[in-house]
Amino acid sequence: MVIDLTGFRLLELPVLVTECVLSTMHPIEIINFAKSHLICDKMTYSLFRRHRYFISLEIGKIPRIWFRRPGFHYVSEAQKIETNQTQIQSLKIIRELFDDSTCILNSKLTNVVFAIDSFSSTDNKKTIDWLKSRSSGTMALACIEGENVEEDLNYFFQEIKVTKALAIHASGLKSLPPGISRNLEYLEILHGQWITLDILLTLDFAKLQIQNLALTNQEWNIFFKKWMNSECNFKLKSVKAQLNEEGVLENILEGIDFTYINSPQEFLKPEENVVVLHSGVKIVRNDGVVASIFQLLIQGSLAILMEVHYDQ
Repeated sequence: MVIDLTGFRLLELPVLVTECVLSTMHPIEIINFAKSHLICDKMTYSLFRRHRYFISLEIGKIPRIWFRRPGFHYVSEAQKIETNQTQIQSLKIIRELFDDSTCILNSKLTNVVFAIDSFSSTDNKKTIDWLKSRSSGTMALACIEGENVEEDLNYFFQEIKVTKALAIHASGLKSLPPGISRNLEYLEILHGQWITLDILLTLDFAKLQIQNLALTNQEWNIFFKKWMNSECNFKLKSVKAQLNEEGVLENILEGIDFTYINSPQEFLKPEENVVVLHSGVKIVRNDGVVASIFQLLIQGSLAILMEVHYDQ
């Protein structure tokens, strides 16, 4: 609903004061204000051309839009804007709100969380086409969720290039979808049962996090040896993955030259729900690059963390 605010004394205030008031209002209130009169629209556009919002979209059973800029963080759900809506109608509301925010608030889409199994394949493709048109085919961050959605997932990466970080929480995959940029800074895979040692050796990304990985300790041993010989994963800065077998770190590193880390706090950043089971070791690549390796307990599951230190 568009609210007529032309009689509100806000327009009689000095421009600087008006901008201060507008900058503290909820984005939906600002959009309604801008729609009420051409003067309001120009005033709003002038302000947010300098102080734009960055947009995150959550596309799923409850579509949401997140507005962020320094010092401000808002979220709106379609069901709270209009009640008794179907999923498709709710998504349409969020899409219209997004379009208003880009025109009026100079907003920019930065990332999307897409529960791709919440809609039919036909609706998914329409949504992906819409995302492509609103993002110029690129976005910094994306998280894709769902079960047995490989066809729609492939279409997403065919049409949209994710440039910085990607989390794939979709199950039922048999391989990494084509079209994923090899220049990603971060790749997270939740259901990694399909990742063999040969596949891991080809995942040349800066940061990797993989759960439900089925590699044996012997295969991890081969991975570390190949990395030390500069045979794989040249861009790697860190990899964190679930261990499929029990065993102390020394057994995993059998036949590999390593030294114990005296001060693990220099290498390891504390995280919630993470227990360090080992003080850590250092290994050295054949070009002198150092990596630290830790064995972790994450929410009851054994994991391994390797961090590469190019500055040492």
